[in-house]
Amino acid sequence: MKIVHKEKTSRNLTPRYRIDVNFIHGMDGYDKKSIEFNIEDIKKYSGFILALATCNAAYPDGRSDYDDYFGLPAYDAFFAGYPDIYSECYDFLDLDNKYDDETSSKKIIKYLKSLNPNEISMEHPKEGISGCYSSFDGFSITYIDSEGDITDVDIIFNAEEQEKIEEAKKFTF
Repeated sequence: MKIVHKEKTSRNLTPRYRIDVNFIHGMDGYDKKSIEFNIEDIKKYSGFILALATCNAAYPDGRSDYDDYFGLPAYDAFFAGYPDIYSECYDFLDLDNKYDDETSSKKIIKYLKSLNPNEISMEHPKEGISGCYSSFDGFSITYIDSEGDITDVDIIFNAEEQEKIEEAKKFTF
C-alpha cells in the first residue's frame, strides 16, 4: 500500500469577516443569516454590529410571538427598512406634537439614516406558519484569512457603545 499526501494549494482569498446572526421562532425553529465583508470595511459595519448587540440586549430571552422590535432605533435602521414608524419611541427627537405625521416621519427617517449611512441591511426572517418575526438569538463574528481558515473574533465595545447597549435593555414598547 502506498499513501500519497497531496500538497495544500494556496487559495489566495481576500481576507474578510463574516457576521452570523442567529434567529429563533417558537420553541425549535431556527434561522441563520450571514453577511461577509472585506477587512478594510470594518468601520462601515461597526454600526451594524452595534445594532445587533442592542437588538439582542433589548430582548435577551427573545420576544413573544406578536411582539416586535419596531421602534428600537438600531432595529429600525438596519433591519426594518423604515416600516410603520412609532413616533412615541422617538420622543428624544423632540417630535412632541409640534410636527405633523409626515414631518415627524421624515425627521425619524433622517435620524435612522444617520445611524446607518452605508445602508447596510439584513432581512429579518419570519416564522413560516404564523408569519411572526423571529427573535434574535445571538450573533458571532469570524475572521476568514487568505487560506480560508476561520478564526472566532471577540468584540470589545467602547464606553459610548456599551451605554447604547445598556439603554436597549430598558426598551419597551
